[in-house]
Amino acid sequence: MKSEMLQIKTVVSSSNNEQTTIAPLRISPNHMVMTASSSKGTIPASQLQVGDELLTSSSDVVRRVQKIDTILAHGMYAPFTPSGKIVVDGILVSTYIAFEDNEGLEFGVSSWLVKISHQWMAHAGSFPHR
Repeated sequence: MKSEMLQIKTVVSSSNNEQTTIAPLRISPNHMVMTASSSKGTIPASQLQVGDELLTSSSDVVRRVQKIDTILAHGMYAPFTPSGKIVVDGILVSTYIAFEDNEGLEFGVSSWLVKISHQWMAHAGSFPHR
C-alpha cells in the first residue's frame, strides 16, 4: 500500500559556493526533522520550508532544503531508538511523529504559556520503554 510522503530535495554548499545535490529524503509529513535553526528546532516535516537548513550526521555540515514534493510511495518505517533520533539519507530525523501539524504544543493559561516540542513530549513519554 502506498502512503503520502514528502520528498525533500536538499543541497550542500561548499566553501567555494559550489552546491552538491544529494539524494532526496522521503519522510511522512508527521515525522519530525532536526533543523539547524535554534528557533525552529525539531519540527514536523510538513512545517519545512524551502531554505530551511537540516542537521546531518556530520556536526559541521547542514543541508539546505531546495524543493519539497508530495508523493505516493511504499516503505514507511517507524523504528524505535533509545535516543529518539536516527539518520536517514544522511539527515538527522526523529523516530517520533508530531501530535499536531505545528511546531510544538502550548500549555498553560493565556498570560503564562509554555511551548514544548513534539520531540521532547514523545521522548519523555517513551521513557518507560527505554
